[in-house]
Amino acid sequence: MTTIEEIMTKDVLAVNPDAQISIAVKIFVIRKITGLPVIDANRNLLGIITEKDLMHLLIKNEKNEEKIVADFMTKDVKYFAPEDNVIDVCTVLLENPFRTIPIVNDGKLVGIVSRSDMIKLLWEEIQNKQNMYTQT
Repeated sequence: MTTIEEIMTKDVLAVNPDAQISIAVKIFVIRKITGLPVIDANRNLLGIITEKDLMHLLIKNEKNEEKIVADFMTKDVKYFAPEDNVIDVCTVLLENPFRTIPIVNDGKLVGIVSRSDMIKLLWEEIQNKQNMYTQT
């Protein structure tokens, strides 16, 4: 069975909790991401800021230059370890509104898994099974 470590994105964009909201917005827009982990200087996971978090803030149409990520991030974050079961991650992504899940080892952010990563894995598994049956 494929492991989370095999499918996770290891080079994860993350932001400091003291970063200005405008920085987070720029990262979301330029990189077309759906969630941005919030970490400290030692890469400890502190939270995540999501599209939904930003939309709640921006819909108020207020001046946001002084606002920081820590004030709007989701602090109660579901995360997994690299050795955890891929099916468990898939289940959590199906049963919850979030689109990405941080992967943490000893409290430190080491990767991220998205719904797109899971779709790719599941599709490849189906294709491999079909190829196995057609070669028999």
